[in-house]
Amino acid sequence: MNMQKQIFSMLMLLLLGAGLFAQPEAAGAPQAVAKSSALFEKPVWSPDGETLTFSSAIDKSLWEVSKNGGNLRKVPAQAGIRRQSANSPALLQQMISDPVGVTKKVSGLAELSGYMVTLPVLSPSGEYIVFQASMGRGTFICNAADGTGLRQIAQKGINSTWTACEKYIVMMSLEDDGHTTTASSLVAVEVATGVQTLLFASQNVLACNPVISPDGKKIAFADMNDGTIYVMDIK
Repeated sequence: MNMQKQIFSMLMLLLLGAGLFAQPEAAGAPQAVAKSSALFEKPVWSPDGETLTFSSAIDKSLWEVSKNGGNLRKVPAQAGIRRQSANSPALLQQMISDPVGVTKKVSGLAELSGYMVTLPVLSPSGEYIVFQASMGRGTFICNAADGTGLRQIAQKGINSTWTACEKYIVMMSLEDDGHTTTASSLVAVEVATGVQTLLFASQNVLACNPVISPDGKKIAFADMNDGTIYVMDIK
């Protein structure tokens, strides 16, 4: 009987664990929270997840709005956007300041020597970095400390954002006709396997710059068509 209880307990833990780390899924339609002729882009969550900051594609001014779409306002330029903390890993700072040379200077990234590192994003725990390599080389993950453990997780896709559990990233997947972008969807990528699952797609919205809220319950993104900022509940 005791053995049966132990087996049952183990199964329950496994099932609970699977639920905790389940791939992100949409929990409703995206809601527009900010729209203007300023053409907004690159949303960033505040640390408490209550507001979003983003820039204007027209004049690079900075704006802010509540997560539910209230109190849209301009903010001072010094408020910054996507600023890297002074405590960020040295490798992340190097990727940002020397995106071409970093693959030649860091032995763990030698496989990508000659490629430019773009859009590096630190994982919530600070242990990993996801980034894109130029010329369509793909999306990679490495250890944030020294670049070791380098591996490719996707051939296409840009603008990655981590889930809180670090089991998945969400990125935008683009389609084009050789000249212009014709479609852009959001996909969830399992870090361990590279398996992709569609999270959001629309014929009317070119989703870009996805970013998951600190609590992991929402994802914000911009529409390349008209600069609208959307927020979508995820589970």
